[in-house]
Amino acid sequence: MRKNIRQNWQASWDHSSKGKQVKKLFDKVDERRVLRDFYLNQIIKGHGAFKNYENRFFGKSPWFFCGKDEGTVEHNILKCDEWQDIRDT
Repeated sequence: MRKNIRQNWQASWDHSSKGKQVKKLFDKVDERRVLRDFYLNQIIKGHGAFKNYENRFFGKSPWFFCGKDEGTVEHNILKCDEWQDIRDT
């Protein structure tokens, strides 16, 4: 029964158009990977105080304060030159 549930969950995950940001990180479902950290969940899901999320739901500008790209999780954490010193440390 557990195997059947996991297979159905995986099939649903594979065919869903939602969760694109999460799918970049986790392509396989796993009940052991349920995260209980509020901030980490926001990063993984791309929700919260990210400019592109605020744009979709509140009509705010999608551009990050550097002005070089939209405020996606990827840009905020991995690409923005403004945060390079922090990433280096």
